[in-house]
Amino acid sequence: TITMASSKQEEQDVKFRLLCNKARELHEKQNYSECQKVLNDLNKLPLSDSNKLKLRHNATINQYYLEHQANPEKLAATLKDLLEKLKALRDTAGDDFDGRDQIVSLCHNHGVIQHQLRQFGPALNSLELAFKEVDSSEEAVAMSVSFTLLDLYLQRHMRDSAAKVVKYLESSLKDGASNNSQAPPQPSESQLKLHQHKARSHLLVRSLKACKREIKSVLNSSDKDPTSLFLKASYEFARGNYRKASKLLNSVEGTDTNPHGPSVEVMYYNNMGCINLQSNNLHLASLYFGKALALNEKHAGRATKRSSACPAVYDSRSELLYNHGLALLQRKEYVNAHECLSAVKAVMAKSPYLWIRLAECCLHACVEKGEQASIHASRVGAAQHRKLLLPSGAPKPQDVNPTISMDQAFRHLATAQILLRRLTDVDAAGKHYAVHTHGMVSDLMPPAISPGALQMPILRSDIEGLARHIRLLRAYLGLCWGHVGLVLDATKELISNPTTPPAVLCTAHVYRAEALLVSGHADEAMNLLNPDTLSRLVSAARSSSDAANAAAEDAAGGDDGVGGSTPPVSETASRYPSPFESTDDAKYVCMLNVALTCCRVRDYDRARVCLQKIPPSQASHELQQRALLLRVYVELALGNVKEARSMAVRQAMPPMRLAAET
Repeated sequence: TITMASSKQEEQDVKFRLLCNKARELHEKQNYSECQKVLNDLNKLPLSDSNKLKLRHNATINQYYLEHQANPEKLAATLKDLLEKLKALRDTAGDDFDGRDQIVSLCHNHGVIQHQLRQFGPALNSLELAFKEVDSSEEAVAMSVSFTLLDLYLQRHMRDSAAKVVKYLESSLKDGASNNSQAPPQPSESQLKLHQHKARSHLLVRSLKACKREIKSVLNSSDKDPTSLFLKASYEFARGNYRKASKLLNSVEGTDTNPHGPSVEVMYYNNMGCINLQSNNLHLASLYFGKALALNEKHAGRATKRSSACPAVYDSRSELLYNHGLALLQRKEYVNAHECLSAVKAVMAKSPYLWIRLAECCLHACVEKGEQASIHASRVGAAQHRKLLLPSGAPKPQDVNPTISMDQAFRHLATAQILLRRLTDVDAAGKHYAVHTHGMVSDLMPPAISPGALQMPILRSDIEGLARHIRLLRAYLGLCWGHVGLVLDATKELISNPTTPPAVLCTAHVYRAEALLVSGHADEAMNLLNPDTLSRLVSAARSSSDAANAAAEDAAGGDDGVGGSTPPVSETASRYPSPFESTDDAKYVCMLNVALTCCRVRDYDRARVCLQKIPPSQASHELQQRALLLRVYVELALGNVKEARSMAVRQAMPPMRLAAET
């Protein structure tokens, strides 16, 4: 009897293994319906509790593909339920539990589907649990778990955690190479993939020399791989070699053949848009972003109004809208830019960049509308008695609509300030301070492997620079509102901070002087507008920019003979450039403001002296026109009508638009 039972058990084990192999072959051949029938036959066999859960796991995955991946939420819920049951079975069995490899597979699949649903927190928890038990699984499963976790760490900008996975992968690949001593020296696919991930990791912290070494290792083996070419283009973009980056992107061959992965065409047009945005080709950048948006709609299935198998993580609509909004903002289409940026609030709600850009859209749009409304002049009288009546005072910003107003700009800046304060608190506690959102900073390209994570981490220097930028915007908002206290508070923090860059310091001096002038403190305003002081600040700003350029060139490595300028790695020079084109422009603006201050206190003789010291042709056309208007005003105030008339005729005073008569 014992012999018969043993032979019967062996027969069932053989049948079980044969059916399992058949089901696996059918699934790999994408014959999901036949595979489901085999799995149903397997379910009729007497199985242990562990094998029953394993069979249900396989049936769930096969059913998901049989339904064309239409319901990932249902799959995630089923996998989570199976994982809980398997954990309970492990706790009950104790040391006799033999399903640790099943836990790894279940956690891996659950992490992958959560990642595709953009549920990054649960995905990270599942993959980290799988990585702890990765030694008990097969080599192929261990490699898949490690690379998936590494990819997620890089998307979340967790470089320290990613370093542990890289160390494990390097050790595993080294052991595999030593065990297979007769293998050719050609690097394996896993080794090339590891080099790509290491290159992405170095790009996160802008370590360009180390990134270049990893990219060379990949391109030496596969110079036509799209991922490697995208990485090389990102590297050249970070160095400021926009022409070479464009050539590399144009050399990418092939189109989208995998509907379940990232779209190569969307990534191409997005990156080309980023390059043109940095090159100041704003209309061309908008065109590329528009094409990327249209292709993304098609890839995600929205253009055809049907469900798509494209995972949510590869749907980059929000990121592309943000990029398009940046291009429109620089094109001075503020209302359209605000519309694009507002559409991504749900995805980028924790990014201070978004709220700052929204505030800039509101400020620019309201100020522009106020200037258009105040530039018209009224006409009274007739014939030789006709006169033009200009509006008194400076143009006041006017709200465009309820969503684009000065009040909204103030709220957006307050939100950005709260987010930055939270980041500062986290940084002070010694924790990770990268913002895990999905927007993109305009001066950096997205990673080549995962287009769903387009924003680089916010580093400590970025936090300080953004805080200064918010204070400048609050000061400008206070000037528009006539809120002197708001301007003085914001500029006081900037001027008193010894780490404030000279370029920002110049702007803070000008804003504070204007606020003091409005409040009647003309003497203090004159001291702040000292041309010699501001000229030294501008010169210091220029020298710091040159030093940053040299540092970036050293970090990038000057070989390969590539041309083009290298962008500074300093956030001060790259994101907050000097408000003046040159030292002469700084002197020009300061002397204009000093003359205006003298006019406010009715010291017209001193104002004329200041205006006479201004060089006639060393500033921009706009500044020259403003100086001309101020000269005419001073001459009229001194009673020199003929001199004012001849000055206006001789130097082509700008025309006035008359308001429509009613």
